[in-house]
Amino acid sequence: MAAKTLSALIVTLAALITAGTLCAHHAFAPTFDADKVVRLKGVVTRFEWVNPHSYIIVDLKAADGKTEQWALEGPAPNQLVRRGYEMTSIKPGDSVEACGYGTRDAAPKIDPSSGAARHLMVVELLTLADGAAREWSPYGQTKCRDAQALRP
Repeated sequence: MAAKTLSALIVTLAALITAGTLCAHHAFAPTFDADKVVRLKGVVTRFEWVNPHSYIIVDLKAADGKTEQWALEGPAPNQLVRRGYEMTSIKPGDSVEACGYGTRDAAPKIDPSSGAARHLMVVELLTLADGAAREWSPYGQTKCRDAQALRP
């Protein structure tokens, strides 16, 4: 009997720990602010085609003239393929425009792999060199698409 109780307790604890981790990974609201719409233009320095999220790393000129680096969060590679992207669709040197949502605190985040400080945003619409705005990773948000629809 004690072995069954211990097994049930272990299974229950494992389920609770895993469920919290899975929910936390896919949550938009704790990290990003749906009221903080960010629009930017920059030059791609790197495209990270990785799971669970892809990233386009771009450099842009800030209002003070200094270069800022931004990480544009996108979907996993399998979702990109379904949307018609390839690993070579975005290359260093490409100009991109992005409309999406900034982080709640707006502070740069430190990239653990490189140590670089980068601003982070999740991108709803991405415009590549061909000028077409494409859905990138909206997390159910529509402010950028709504604004795009209002343009003449």
